[in-house]
Amino acid sequence: MARPFPRIEFGGLIKNRSLGGLTHQEIRNAMATVGLREAHNAHFIKRLIARGPDCGINTLDDFAKLLNDGTTQQGEQSGTTDIVFRSGRAKVVVNTAKEFITLTHLRPGKA
Repeated sequence: MARPFPRIEFGGLIKNRSLGGLTHQEIRNAMATVGLREAHNAHFIKRLIARGPDCGINTLDDFAKLLNDGTTQQGEQSGTTDIVFRSGRAKVVVNTAKEFITLTHLRPGKA
């Protein structure tokens, strides 16, 4: 399955700052600079901050690396694409407009 967006790389000092030390707006702005955005009412950034560290995402640079190395597959819901992290511990769900919907943990053996 085709990737929903090209490889991404965040720039500047923000890419190495802790997610917990960034505001929602700082993350949103950083995502916008690389062509990414959160779906309306999706709470993706909130999930990224809360669940990211458990999935190995401590910085925006970590997030970019996991997205770039992830496996793309058709999502469980119509019109979505899942990007499963190489570790198999989590995935992000993206809609057809290439907007992030959620970050979710995966149960062992389920992608």
